[in-house]
Order: sequence, then C-alpha cells, then structure tokens
Amino acid sequence: QFSPADRFNVCCYADGKPIELSVLNEVNQIFEEIKFVFDWQKGDLLMMDNVATAHGRNSFEGERLTLATQAQPWPLTKK
Repeated sequence: QFSPADRFNVCCYADGKPIELSVLNEVNQIFEEIKFVFDWQKGDLLMMDNVATAHGRNSFEGERLTLATQAQPWPLTKK
C-alpha cells in the first residue's frame, strides 16, 4: 500500500514487481533526449495517436482550457 504522496513515484512491471530505480532513470534520460517541446500559441490544435505517443506537459501558471476527444483509427488510404 502506498500513500497518496507516493503514487506518482511508483512504477511496476506487469507482474506487480517494482521497476528498479536504475531502469526508471534510464527511461527518463531517454525521454529527455528525444522529447519534442513547443511553445503553444493562441488557437493551436494538437492531434496525436494516444497509443503510439508518450506525452505529458511541463508545469505552468495561469489559466488554461483543455478540450479532448477520442476517435476510432482512420485509414490513411482510400479503399
């Protein structure tokens, strides 16, 4: 059992065993190396494949409006 403060710092394998800190550090290092960061501008729209993309956000101050929707996969070629 973890406290609410610990819940964001606990990562486990599918079998429930904790992922080693060295592995988590390596994953974080890779994410830092390959991340794409951009400066949002008024009216910007982001569309992404939520399954194929690891995503997150940096902290910020101020108001924000976030709208989200989900859709079925759309074929890229005509049948």
